[in-house]
Amino acid sequence: MRQCAMAHQDVDRLHDEGALWHGRGQLERAIACYRAALALDPTALETRSNLAHALLEMGQQHDAWQSLEESPSRQRQHPTLLATAGALHCALGRHAAAVEILDPLTRSGRVDEMPWVNLATSQRELGAETAALASLREACDINPDNARAQADLAGLLLSLGRSAEALDVADSFLERHPEDRQLLAIAALALQELDRQDEAREICDLDAMVDIVDRDELDLPPGLLQELAQHLGAEPSLLSSPLSKATRGGSQTGELDPASHPGLLAIEAWVKSLLPTELRSWRWWATILEAGGRQLPHIHPRSSWSGVFYVALPETLQQLDPSAGALEFGAPPSHLRLRSNPSTRIVAPMPGRLVIFPSHLWHRTLDFSAAGRRISVAFDTVDQDSGV
Repeated sequence: MRQCAMAHQDVDRLHDEGALWHGRGQLERAIACYRAALALDPTALETRSNLAHALLEMGQQHDAWQSLEESPSRQRQHPTLLATAGALHCALGRHAAAVEILDPLTRSGRVDEMPWVNLATSQRELGAETAALASLREACDINPDNARAQADLAGLLLSLGRSAEALDVADSFLERHPEDRQLLAIAALALQELDRQDEAREICDLDAMVDIVDRDELDLPPGLLQELAQHLGAEPSLLSSPLSKATRGGSQTGELDPASHPGLLAIEAWVKSLLPTELRSWRWWATILEAGGRQLPHIHPRSSWSGVFYVALPETLQQLDPSAGALEFGAPPSHLRLRSNPSTRIVAPMPGRLVIFPSHLWHRTLDFSAAGRRISVAFDTVDQDSGV
């Protein structure tokens, strides 16, 4: 009995350690922990689900499916594993297959809200928007405090031209969770669609809220940025076009330790001198884009402030097009199908330039055709009392 209890504790410890690395984007370390836990207990359902998701994020689709098939036969129809299979199909764009699994699963009443959310995503992609609305309402009924479910519901209402309803959903959630960035971003879009521009600008004033600071204030030794570019290019956690991130046609690292390079330490100290002292938690990562690379429109829902520092750019990046490889603020994802034209602001990248902005502002990186690598270091912060 004592040995069994110790083994169970080891499984829990390995699972928790894997989840920690997973959250930091260090997928190889997460996968190693999950596999070690499953070697001790092949029936650990949540661990197996996490392993499948991590493998998929690594681009190892075959191994992700294999990890589910390796579960004990008596568990293969368990709701947790079926929900995971549906989520994998959804993430890979196999929406008909996702619906085939998730529709009967959700109707069985044996799942929480997330299978309903994934079902709604696939239903929307297949054009079944009425069904998607119903699924999202079910998800929100199961857990009214799930920000993803509420944001997807508000976003779908917005895309259907039902902006007042979308704003009601966002406002209701923000009354309970005023710090939530996803619903704040949706609320601003709904206000814009309702021609309540002054209220929308209070949330997303791009001119006032986006700060640009150039490297005059950052005293770096000669050659340090070039050394940092080489260091980031060799980072083991670099992952090409990770499914769960906005980067396409490029690579993104997991969470970086600023102590790993003097350049990162200098950038960290500079950034921290510019932002409020009560910010406690920081997350750093790097993105490397090459010709044709871009980042899709996104926000940073678990952060209060975000920013990007440009380390290196192709020499001919903006010779033909001043907006090539630029950071654009204001334009949301195309699936939201706005009727109005959102205000945008374009910020040109420059080596040594720092851009700081509230995390709820929609932003994307425009593609470029110049040969060479566009290397940047980004950060998120979390407020002391945000609870995130």
